[in-house]
Order: sequence, then C-alpha cells, then structure tokens
Amino acid sequence: GSNQHGKLGDGSEEDRLSPVPVEELGKVASIDAGGGQTCAVLEDGTLSCWGMFTWYQTTEIDSKPSPVPVPIPGLGAVVEVRAGYGHSCALRADGTALCWGDNGSGEIGDGTTASHRVWPVAVKGLTGAVALALGGSHSCALLADSRVRCWGENSSGQIGDGTAEDRH
Repeated sequence: GSNQHGKLGDGSEEDRLSPVPVEELGKVASIDAGGGQTCAVLEDGTLSCWGMFTWYQTTEIDSKPSPVPVPIPGLGAVVEVRAGYGHSCALRADGTALCWGDNGSGEIGDGTTASHRVWPVAVKGLTGAVALALGGSHSCALLADSRVRCWGENSSGQIGDGTAEDRH
C-alpha cells in the first residue's frame, strides 16, 4: 500500500504492492493503523509507533515522521492501542488512557484544543476503561461498567450526547 511518511515501517517511503516486514520490531501482542501512522503493543507491554503521527522527537519543533518503529516513552504497561486519522491513544492496564497527535477538535481528551501533542497525555477524568475506539477526530472508551465515554469532534453528533458541540 501507500508508504507515505514511512507508515509501513520498512525503513523507506516506497509504496509496496505486497506485504513487507516491519523493521526493528519485537514480538507484537496487538496492532492498529490510522490515517498516517501504525502502532503496535509489544508482548512486554511497551508501545512502538511509526509513520506520520509518531511525534517521537525531543521537541515539537523536531517532531517528524519515522519510517521505522519508535518506542513511545512514559506509558507504563499498555494493553491496547488505537490509531485515528491523526491521533493515537494507548490503554493502560490500570484502565486509564493516554493520547497524542492532532488535537484540533479535542480528540486527545486533555481538555484543550492545542494543535497537537508530541508526547502522550492522560485523558482527563477517564478511569475504568477496558477498550478504546478512535475515529477521524474523536475518541471513545468502553468502561468496565458497560458505559461509553467519547470526546473530540461532534459536528455530526458522533459523540452521542444529543448535540453537535465538540467535547474536549
């Protein structure tokens, strides 16, 4: 498929017509791909991502895509990762989630609409999550008690709260 910004993880940006191995990646427990990025939870609970929205550099100014997997620091034990169009979120074993990437509609869930987050930040007020789902510019979490909480863009009512107002 398309390998723009290295989203296939083979160390290049060359489009591929058949599957290629992802470079420098350990044993994978789960994986998810979004609009321009791919992330994998490794068997040891760590997370690596590659492609456009990796945001792996030391400062926002230096942030750029990576054509090979890059460890995402500061997450703790990760049990699930989800990738949206321009943002990603990781679910930790303790039921909390951290997100990073584009945040123009509040899809990171930190209470702001800062242009993007380079490092993962905690989703404000989210506890007891057991699963995540990400859309283009919104995010949702399934809680242990079967309730669902969503945040981000809501122009078409995708948050499910009966309004068309974004929720940060």
